[in-house]
Amino acid sequence: MDTVNQILDLLVKALDYAPFLATMGAFSIIGQVAKEIFTKEKAVKKGKYQWFFWRMRQSLPLHPIAAGVLLGLVDPSHGVGYYALAGLLSVFAFDLVERYTDFDIDLPGDSLPPEGPVEDSK
Repeated sequence: MDTVNQILDLLVKALDYAPFLATMGAFSIIGQVAKEIFTKEKAVKKGKYQWFFWRMRQSLPLHPIAAGVLLGLVDPSHGVGYYALAGLLSVFAFDLVERYTDFDIDLPGDSLPPEGPVEDSK
């Protein structure tokens, strides 16, 4: 019975870190999606918004830290540093997942309209 109580005590203590781990995981997934949006092709393709995509692509590792700071300002219960650190560690977590697994979120490419009128099948 002592072992069960120790395990339960450990699980209860681990719940204290749940907001930190959830924030870190969410920022990692958002980073994967942002990497698919701010692609190298869009960053070098000449166009009206090329400068925006280039700057966003160059600063991708800073986005989770900045998002953590903003989240810390909105939710001051844990503080700015708490969420900024979660953002920083999400960069490392994202890198580890990307390096050692084949986990990847594929976003759909360009959506093309169907060719020609659609026939009714009656």
